[in-house]
Amino acid sequence: MDTETGREVAWSVIHLSNLPKSERPRIKSEIKIIEQLKHPNIISFVNAWIDKESLQINLITELITGGSLR
Repeated sequence: MDTETGREVAWSVIHLSNLPKSERPRIKSEIKIIEQLKHPNIISFVNAWIDKESLQINLITELITGGSLR
């Protein structure tokens, strides 16, 4: 739950330690693309940040419940 907006969100974590260093810039560029997408058939991006201490990216999107991703 996003306490500032009161809406339900999905929190995903990408562990950078599991990725080769060569792939890390690609993840960052894909997040920049997701930030710009606005379409009714694509989940809405809320926020993302890198936690350098734990080597992970935290990604927050709208929560979609029920149904299929197809």
